[in-house]
Amino acid sequence: MRDFLAQIPLDRVWEIHLAGGQEMDGYWLDSHSGKMPDDLAAFSQEVVQSLPNLGALNFEIYDTFLERLPPEELDRTVDALREIWERAGVSRSDAPPHRLPPGPIVGKPAPPTAAWEEGATRAVWQDDPTQHDWPEDTAALRLYARLARSFRGSMLVRAMPRSLRYLLLRDGDGAETLLSRFHTAHDPRLFTPLEAQSFADFVISQGELDPWLLALMDYDLAFLNIVRQSKAQLVRFPGDPTTLFEGLAAAQLPRDLPDNPPWEIELLPDGFTVADFTHTPAAS
Repeated sequence: MRDFLAQIPLDRVWEIHLAGGQEMDGYWLDSHSGKMPDDLAAFSQEVVQSLPNLGALNFEIYDTFLERLPPEELDRTVDALREIWERAGVSRSDAPPHRLPPGPIVGKPAPPTAAWEEGATRAVWQDDPTQHDWPEDTAALRLYARLARSFRGSMLVRAMPRSLRYLLLRDGDGAETLLSRFHTAHDPRLFTPLEAQSFADFVISQGELDPWLLALMDYDLAFLNIVRQSKAQLVRFPGDPTTLFEGLAAAQLPRDLPDNPPWEIELLPDGFTVADFTHTPAAS
């Protein structure tokens, strides 16, 4: 960190973001996942004294982690932020930052932006650093790919919990391989329902014939579609799904699932009335 700070013009630092995080593969992940580490707070107190134009000090934490942070720990964090701010160069002044002339380029010229970004994107989505022509970025790209796939997998687990649990219980290693192939073959979609549909389409394209998995995917997608469309969704199962649902809830895959008679489940949106889904003859 000190080496990095020695390479940048400190009078151009306008904002500092602080957060809890963790070390991974030689990098510090600013993961917004907890309290600010004590050594980071102490180091920040030292650094801010050399930042004459500092205008903002932010502490970032995701709401899900904030809920788990004890109130007294949050109070200590806020107090630490105040102490850091009190030591900041001239940032306590309301005067605007100094207007500074552009500084000279330090080190070698930056790579072409478009080529660098396109290569980095391919390397991350496909978990293949050779897609990127700057080998000095290999370690970072491998970590980004790992994090990206972990995040995509977590989104699928949230969007398709029954389908993913069924896959993992049926064949854990096979499920991991299937997810890896999906991540390599398909770039992520911007919205969760689209990502879930993309995964379901990929599973089907791989020749999946298990009627229970196909039904579970339809069932999970129906919950997403009902929110998007505010319309009832009909899902068909090859038999009574009660045994399957109970098994999945207990993290167990039932040995014998009924194959007949077929079942249909209709999912209704919130706030429905019976009249919305029944035909009432018009009054004469």
